[in-house]
Amino acid sequence: MLSQLGFLLRSLAAIFARQKCEIMKHILTLFSFFFFVGLSYAQLPEGFARETILTGADGLNRSAGYIPVDTNLAYVYDLDGVVWAVLNEEILSEPLLDIREECGFWESNGLLGATIDPNFKENGYIYLLYNADRHHILYFGTPEYDPEANSNNMGGMGRITRFTVNTDDYLTADPSSRHVLLGNEIGSGIPICSDSHSTCGLAFGNDGSLLAATGDANSWRCCYTGVGELPPVAFDSISLGDGIINQAEMIGSFRSQFTDGLNGKVLRIHPETGEGLPNNPHYDENNPDADRGRWWAMGFRNPFRFKVRPNTGWGDLENGHPGSIYLGDVGNARWEELNIIVDGGGNYGWPLFEGHVPFDDQGYDGSYPDKLTYNLMAPNPLFEEGSCDQEYFYFQDLIQQPNEQHDYFFPNPCSENASIPENVLTFEHERPALAYRNIWGGGEHARFPTFGSQGEATWTAIQDMEEVEGIPFKGTSIIGGDFLTGPKIPEEYQDSYIFADYTGWIRAIGINENDEIKSIAQWGEEDVSNPVDLTFNKYDGCLYITSLNQRTVDRICFGGNLKPVPLTENDTIYGPSPMNVNFNGSESYDPEGGSITYQWDFGDGTAGEGPAVDHEYSGNGVESYIATLTVTDSIGATNEKEILISLNNTPPEVEIISVTEGQLYAIDFPSTFELAANVIDAESAASEMTYEWKHLLHHNTHYHVLHEYDFSSGITLVNPTGCGETDVYWYELNVRVVDQGGLTSFDSKMIYPDCDGELENETGTNELRLFPNPTSDVLTILSNTSLGEMIELRIIDVAGRLVRSDEIRVYNDHRLFRISVEELPNGVYTLDLICNGKREQRKFVRL
Repeated sequence: MLSQLGFLLRSLAAIFARQKCEIMKHILTLFSFFFFVGLSYAQLPEGFARETILTGADGLNRSAGYIPVDTNLAYVYDLDGVVWAVLNEEILSEPLLDIREECGFWESNGLLGATIDPNFKENGYIYLLYNADRHHILYFGTPEYDPEANSNNMGGMGRITRFTVNTDDYLTADPSSRHVLLGNEIGSGIPICSDSHSTCGLAFGNDGSLLAATGDANSWRCCYTGVGELPPVAFDSISLGDGIINQAEMIGSFRSQFTDGLNGKVLRIHPETGEGLPNNPHYDENNPDADRGRWWAMGFRNPFRFKVRPNTGWGDLENGHPGSIYLGDVGNARWEELNIIVDGGGNYGWPLFEGHVPFDDQGYDGSYPDKLTYNLMAPNPLFEEGSCDQEYFYFQDLIQQPNEQHDYFFPNPCSENASIPENVLTFEHERPALAYRNIWGGGEHARFPTFGSQGEATWTAIQDMEEVEGIPFKGTSIIGGDFLTGPKIPEEYQDSYIFADYTGWIRAIGINENDEIKSIAQWGEEDVSNPVDLTFNKYDGCLYITSLNQRTVDRICFGGNLKPVPLTENDTIYGPSPMNVNFNGSESYDPEGGSITYQWDFGDGTAGEGPAVDHEYSGNGVESYIATLTVTDSIGATNEKEILISLNNTPPEVEIISVTEGQLYAIDFPSTFELAANVIDAESAASEMTYEWKHLLHHNTHYHVLHEYDFSSGITLVNPTGCGETDVYWYELNVRVVDQGGLTSFDSKMIYPDCDGELENETGTNELRLFPNPTSDVLTILSNTSLGEMIELRIIDVAGRLVRSDEIRVYNDHRLFRISVEELPNGVYTLDLICNGKREQRKFVRL
């Protein structure tokens, strides 16, 4: 080990002189291997424990992943192309499968992904994602082929291949069952033009589709785009000569932006044929083998490991959805990304974006956004007409940062009045759900995508996010993880997403049902020793961690006592006095099957025992009580559930009257919708009710909460979103009313984009509307006619003093802009605007 450490020290000086990019990540993590050896395991959450179950001494080689099969059986797969069966925590002496003759194992390439079929116990199908060796690709089946030869460090091609395991004992596979789904012939596979960023992961969607993640196949040295001298460990010219890539793909990292290739993508294919699926974003039924029809998401650098969230997605191969994909994309030298892919067709930005912002590597003379690169599959029609000298659109022309209105204009760079034609794909940048700082990019940071006062793309640090609990952190290379589910996981960690970084730490992310991050917490210290795979085993309820350099498989299990689960049914929760309530908690249970006891606190100073009890409430006027069921297991662990009881009360009745179900909104300009509801309550006056209005944007399979209001009636802004070819948008306006006794009622209305032009455009004089008014932070100004491109703005207080003066550029068809008023003291103000040569004044209140 000392000789290895000395070699690393000597190499480090030379590396500093050349490059601080991705190779520095590898050096750092190699050092972390040496420094963490022998450290004791750090403290995990209470009840969890970690142990090493497999090591190099047991037969582990360069293992890259772990596949649970059942309670006693698992598979581990090595980078060199060998898959081993692990029976009762012992590696068998003979491989399950050996494809070393075909697999190109060198540097970071090799067998990097493997998964079993959802019906594995019946069909025995196992799928492998690997780099096919160049010598095997070119010469197999010819006289020049030598089974002992290889062409390492000369490129190659990624393959997805299926084999069949013997279903008698699941301990051997039939080599003759080899069925190549992708990459059977030169030019049909995943290009590999570098020593890294190649094949990155394989998994099944919840609809039965086969998903694969691929890297950009570019050198880790920024910023090669196909022009000039090739950087070290780049083999693009060899791959071009071999026919593995074509001239249009001779673009370095921009292969991730190339819609007609397989690099930098999440592929979604048929597990029998390898073809794209009919409801993929750009599937062509006349050309099912087309690369464009195979991808589900694009714009990734090195998407190392992903998992599909359980209980998401639906349907089957023909019309289904794979579910929410949680994917870790390894950054260059600034940001590591966790991307949550909830819908197909998204562009996640690399190499033009890293994290939430345009990519900028300060160590180079021009980074990717500055290096204009042609997309040879996107000809410019103005060039063909002779009115433009730009023959093709640049990749830079075809993607923009998102805005809150999803309102985009992609100008033809040769004309301010012409747009990019619809047959050329354009994108908004799908920003990562979380980005954290690479250690070479600065200090500790973790941040989330947000929008600014003008609807522009911004980001917010974790310490400034009210809705997210956590502290800043950093790393070197993100490792996508897995979800904790099932009866052996404590309820506070149910459905948590556990991921890691190659430096050695593990973190747990709490997420809600809408795939929104709510908390991030570190699990233990940085002592995991270079993890490359985290996989949850649903059969034993443990998380398995494969370490490449350490040559170990560890597992984290909950060995403590699980809390009992309280469940209640009540025959009523409201009514006149005296009111008898039957409380029934008999469906409560102990996850470990033990006995439980029941304790009831009725909230009025009395108590009861047993799984089912009756209690009578009496009193005058509306009164509310919180009854509590506490269940306790035989070891003493407890859990509680609260029940609201409202005496002499009935729920309110609520109906939204300002909006009708299915009402249309304009798609060419922002519009406002009144929020008003008819509320009837027998016991509570209007002044005693509380209102919770929500304005949601639905996008395909999920939604975002855009605005929340606590007024009884008011106005909300609806932006012109919808009518896309692949993405479906609509809005929901809902209200929840709570009476003085805590009883609630709810109503909701869906409104849809006017895609058929049924609404008449607004005309007439310039009418300005301000909302929300009163406001505490942001004031929106909306006009039904154009405001022009520039606004002169002044804010005057009640004493006539000028408190703010500004010029604001207006976007969104020149009808809408927003200003922040957080810095103003509470009070009444006059907004004085000059637009299109005319003066407009409106009053607003800052609360």
